[in-house]
Amino acid sequence: MVEKCSVSCSFLLKLLKAADILNASSSSKMELARKVGIQLEEATVNDINMATNLFQLKLAEVAANYMAPLCHRLRNCGELEPLDEELIDMVRDASVRLSHEGGLYM
Repeated sequence: MVEKCSVSCSFLLKLLKAADILNASSSSKMELARKVGIQLEEATVNDINMATNLFQLKLAEVAANYMAPLCHRLRNCGELEPLDEELIDMVRDASVRLSHEGGLYM
């Protein structure tokens, strides 16, 4: 059990980011997120910014996974063009994963 202030919020956020990159289990990430919450009163502006960026990345991943089945149609209609290049890459990667898993394109 992590005691309050025994580990910095910044360290826990970096650990949470690493856990996400390494595809740790949801329960592990939830436990780390809970511990981050306990330490939030000790958080710096940089810590809050890091948490925001991590949240935005997760939100972008969810959007990319949602758009993956529509990737080819969205590309052909030109609807991917206004998106940020990094998000377009995420959609393409999700689309490739989907096709390898046997998913169907709409």
